[in-house]
Amino acid sequence: MTTYCNQGDSPIIKYKFQGDTKDRTFRSKYAPIEVITRETPINSSDDYREDGYAIDPFPGNSSRNWATVRDHKYFFIPGDRWQGFNGSPHQVAIVGCNGTGFAKVADCGAHPAYAYCDCLVTSVAGGVPLVNTSIICPSSKNKRCSIEIKYNGIILFQDQGNSPVNYSVQCGKCPDSQHECESKVYPYYCCNSCAETANKINNLASKVGK
Repeated sequence: MTTYCNQGDSPIIKYKFQGDTKDRTFRSKYAPIEVITRETPINSSDDYREDGYAIDPFPGNSSRNWATVRDHKYFFIPGDRWQGFNGSPHQVAIVGCNGTGFAKVADCGAHPAYAYCDCLVTSVAGGVPLVNTSIICPSSKNKRCSIEIKYNGIILFQDQGNSPVNYSVQCGKCPDSQHECESKVYPYYCCNSCAETANKINNLASKVGK
């Protein structure tokens, strides 16, 4: 986690995942900001494995029925709040071998039980799923990663893509390698290269010194 810019700035974050042909951009109205990158998709659990693993959502059965996934989350809906919801208080959300993240329900308010399931699409389980890491997904995917931008601990923005992710942060109107100058036309400022300006000053100084 790295903190950028000062109060009053309007940071511009440009970032690019592997395979992107051009920068993606996020503009923040708030500063300072924190930029966090992770080698996992957005909202992944501690069980996330890039190569995948297998779960059996019905641990009480005498025979095993393994399903390969890359991530899963188990939920228990207390009391009778699960009534009319998928037929069980035990629920599991998964990211399949071909998935890129957990699927969200279209209407989280459609049933009170969704609040206990992080508003994720779930299916019935018989209890805490069994995990088998010796079984993996049949094919590997590009390694996924994510970027998260926060202000005062509040998430402003998230995105994910193929690893790695590279980013840059611009705090002022001009990139770090340029300085702001006045202009008579809209937007009434311009950006000049610091290196070019330094060279011009050095050349002028050398001429004056002769």
